[in-house]
Amino acid sequence: MSPRAPFSPSKRALLQAAGHMTGALALGAAAWTPGRAGGASPEGLPRIRVALAQPHSMAHLPLLLAHNLGYFQAEGLQVEFAVHASEERAVLSALRGGASVVACSYAHAFTGPARRLDLQAFLLQSRAPQVVLGASLKTLGHYRSPTDLRGRRVGVLASDAPGPMVLGMLMQNAGIQPGEASLVMADGAQELVARYRAGEIDALSLNDPLVTMLEQRGEIRVLADTRSVHGTREVLGGPVPGCALCAPLAWMSGQSAACQSLANALVHALKWLQTAGPGDLLKTLPDAAVGTDRALYLAAFEKARDGFSSDGLLPSDAAHAALAVQLRLDPALRDARVNLSRTYTNQFAQKAKARFRA
Repeated sequence: MSPRAPFSPSKRALLQAAGHMTGALALGAAAWTPGRAGGASPEGLPRIRVALAQPHSMAHLPLLLAHNLGYFQAEGLQVEFAVHASEERAVLSALRGGASVVACSYAHAFTGPARRLDLQAFLLQSRAPQVVLGASLKTLGHYRSPTDLRGRRVGVLASDAPGPMVLGMLMQNAGIQPGEASLVMADGAQELVARYRAGEIDALSLNDPLVTMLEQRGEIRVLADTRSVHGTREVLGGPVPGCALCAPLAWMSGQSAACQSLANALVHALKWLQTAGPGDLLKTLPDAAVGTDRALYLAAFEKARDGFSSDGLLPSDAAHAALAVQLRLDPALRDARVNLSRTYTNQFAQKAKARFRA
């Protein structure tokens, strides 16, 4: 069943039903429109375009906060956001000059096309992948262990990188071969949830705030949870990091001041996030980000809170843990002889950390 095939009328109805259920959450790019709570940036400031996918994901909250709190403008930057259908397309946009920076999973720095074109992470937003693999209580209510996924259909977002990673590690640890479970790719979160609720897929890998919504409705059994550092270690075997700001080394070499300004704004936002209360969050974020169900959004935030970085630094053990996972999932990567020291730098985050005492 292809996610790109036309939907029958009944499937359209399912999507509409899912839309009503998810309408209280931010599932689009409206929250990233320039000139929101942070105010419109004055003309003449350096303009930086940041490419990203899944704008609704909680993993991008620090970036959105830096924008809405006016921290980019305070650093003398105009930051624009370009939302793409997938992280891979966001990465390619940065590599081809369509964006200066990409907010994506750190693993992109040494997998795919970026491996050959020197993409480097310079600011860590989340120290955990912040995705959840869950089983349907409708079709997998008898679930006892990961081996029950054999012969089942598992849905992931085509735009997602951590989702397939978490699924792959859970299956590998259970001794399930890749072909023993069917991977169903969906183009968007709304489509994925619709198929899940219709019983077309038996499990799904997704991020917050949607996972919390399914939990509160009693529609999901959590099998693997990487929203926290502890959960990430349990599932992936180490402190595998999540979303980072990355850029091609060729661009970074001539834009050190811009990289530092971006790092300053993000570390400032990460520090703000450490002590922010529910009221602070609601006052800062636009309605398009929070949605109409504020209690649900705040519940999702609390579940994801531990996964955010406190200072933007990417520890060496986290980089090694990320590579170890990718090597297990893709042994062919060993032939690439990845030089981890070229995939990330902490020079900008360290300066920002010292400045803001993060």
